[in-house]
Amino acid sequence: MKPETLTAKLLLVLIVAQFAGCNNKPPKPQAVVINIGAIAEVVGVEAQVKKRMQATDQQIAEEIKAVSDKLRKAVDGENESSGGSPFEEGEKRILALQSQLKEQVTRIRKEGNTRRMKEASEIRRSFLDGLLPIAQKIALERGASIILKGRVVSWSDESVDITNAVIGRMTDGKDIQSAVRERN
Repeated sequence: MKPETLTAKLLLVLIVAQFAGCNNKPPKPQAVVINIGAIAEVVGVEAQVKKRMQATDQQIAEEIKAVSDKLRKAVDGENESSGGSPFEEGEKRILALQSQLKEQVTRIRKEGNTRRMKEASEIRRSFLDGLLPIAQKIALERGASIILKGRVVSWSDESVDITNAVIGRMTDGKDIQSAVRERN
């Protein structure tokens, strides 16, 4: 084979390789990784949940105290009406009032726990509703077609982790406003 032909073929291969995307740059990731817990902590979501839980716990404690005080007064009234030595009928009423107190306290605690879980869920859902459009925008900018939660991924190159980029955009607030407009 002539040297000119070999050079022409080699040049042709290099040109085809260049146009076919064969270069030394690594390909863009098709997936990105996000650490939602880290973002929630930085933007204050977990602190907000904790504060709301404390307020709910305080309300529950106040409700229990009010019910307890009311029923305790009724028990004291029964004791006074029986002259301090309750008769069998008076004892039954006192036991019934104590049972009623226990049932009401149990109901208040159960309803309170349900309320606590619902409030925490609402705060976290609102956070995720604001986070996802921002994460999607960053993922698309990086050429990704999927976002994986950091807890699910065993290992990833740091270049696919968009956690800090999402935190940056959420804390400057610009993307949050555009995400709200896009949802409405």
